[in-house]
Amino acid sequence: MAKRRGAATAGVVCEYNPFHFGHARHLGKTREAGAKRIVCVMSGHFVQRGEPALFSKWARAEAAVRCGADLVLELPSADAMRSAEGFAEAAVTLLLAAGVDFLSCGSESGRQEEILRAAELIEGEAFAARLTELVRQRIPYAVARQQALQQLGGDASLLSAPNDTLAVEYARTLLRKGRAGALHCVLRVGAQHDQAAADEGMPPSASVLRGAFHEGYLPTLLEGVPAPARPLFASEAVRTGGYALLRMERALLARLRGATEEELQALPDVSRDLSLRLLRAGREATSLEGVLDGAVSRHFTRSRIRRAVLRLFLGLEDRSRTPYLRVLAMNERGREILHELRGQASLPLVTKPADHRALIAEEARVGDLLGLFAGEVLPCGEDFRQSPVFVR
Repeated sequence: MAKRRGAATAGVVCEYNPFHFGHARHLGKTREAGAKRIVCVMSGHFVQRGEPALFSKWARAEAAVRCGADLVLELPSADAMRSAEGFAEAAVTLLLAAGVDFLSCGSESGRQEEILRAAELIEGEAFAARLTELVRQRIPYAVARQQALQQLGGDASLLSAPNDTLAVEYARTLLRKGRAGALHCVLRVGAQHDQAAADEGMPPSASVLRGAFHEGYLPTLLEGVPAPARPLFASEAVRTGGYALLRMERALLARLRGATEEELQALPDVSRDLSLRLLRAGREATSLEGVLDGAVSRHFTRSRIRRAVLRLFLGLEDRSRTPYLRVLAMNERGREILHELRGQASLPLVTKPADHRALIAEEARVGDLLGLFAGEVLPCGEDFRQSPVFVR
């Protein structure tokens, strides 16, 4: 894509679970596009696919700053564990509040103009009418969105690849906020989400690295991340054993078995149909995988079901706004950004968590529960003890 003249600060939405060579490439390409400073909004304790992040948010944020970012802000778990639309809305809101000039995102296709056109079509009244008509025909929502977009002359394939789908959602949010031209797409290369490598010599994906770690191959994970991140993740592996969803399988099942239909429907992205499927699966299944198998359908993906079960356990009901800018890590350029934001940001700026106990109380409570997903149970209170990491 063309270099953006005069665009000093770029925003990136990320999870860095874990940070790997593909992420480093993306940050480098973002610099080439004209970014003098990069602000990342990163998922906190839990991630969008409905599970705990492998390593702590502070270790992942520090790795990002050591490998090319300047400032890392937290996307709270309640926002991170949303559908693509809700995830994108919350993350872009934070980045704009942080004053970024443009948003840089990965894309399987790299077709920025088509992504922007798809966003414009989806935001239109004609798309809403087509989508409603298709959903009434009992066509799965994701398929109905693709068909509606195709019927209006858009490229439906953009809604079938995860990074392209998120790019469309970022573009939609930017459109609604009057920043339509602020999207910059970087072509994604290397392994896709479940591939060991796309081509010979290409690095593995984050999901492959996580899988290797959970199977006991820490060296494989460390080989797949940039050198500055290796000691951070090696230390986290010793400290926590890596967070894993299945360590709390029985607790998740217990919470689901004790849930009511009303509790489930209070969660975001949970319809009455899904709540009934979850209740039935929760009473019949003897494992979390069994719950997923029992509730999954053409209409409900495994990620959506995992998010619902985990949000139920964590007590995360819907929330209509993203309440703060919490700093996780920064370098000197990041400190400059914070200095510029003080007194000007449209959201509260959190650099001393102990001074904002009420504001971050929900995420701190979620962090206390995260300690149960570690290899050995960790004590509570880390969210209030941990200050932002400064990288010199």
